[in-house]
Amino acid sequence: MLTVGDTLPTLALRTPDDAPAATALGRGGAILYFMRSSDCPLCLGHVRALVARASELAAIGVEVTIVVPDGPAAARQVSAAVRAPFAVVAGDDAHGVVGLRRVMFDGLHRSGTITVGKDGRVASIRRASMPFGAFNDADVSRCVAQGGC
Repeated sequence: MLTVGDTLPTLALRTPDDAPAATALGRGGAILYFMRSSDCPLCLGHVRALVARASELAAIGVEVTIVVPDGPAAARQVSAAVRAPFAVVAGDDAHGVVGLRRVMFDGLHRSGTITVGKDGRVASIRRASMPFGAFNDADVSRCVAQGGC
């Protein structure tokens, strides 16, 4: 399981156009938000919170990636719904690789947020079976205050 201090592993991701994608690490690090599903209202709210802070994250070089477990069509749907100015990608196995394994008889993806420092190492991880605990704007504020994650 991925822990704080680990190097972020390579994740098998697909763009909304079904092309291979990679997570980006900016000069200020990265924030990866893993949605439970493309139609989860709480997850969409968390993505909107990131969209609202997109300009200040971009100003300090933090790359944001939203990972949807439902395939490229779902990534396209989320990107359009929230007008995301950053990457929205699909990655069925990506959730499991970072420790967000399915719960409830393998029927429900967990959601979470990972911040990655400028050095490519995991700075913080939030994992939750219910999306309430999967995102905290204080993590984003900390990245901004530090000039990177």
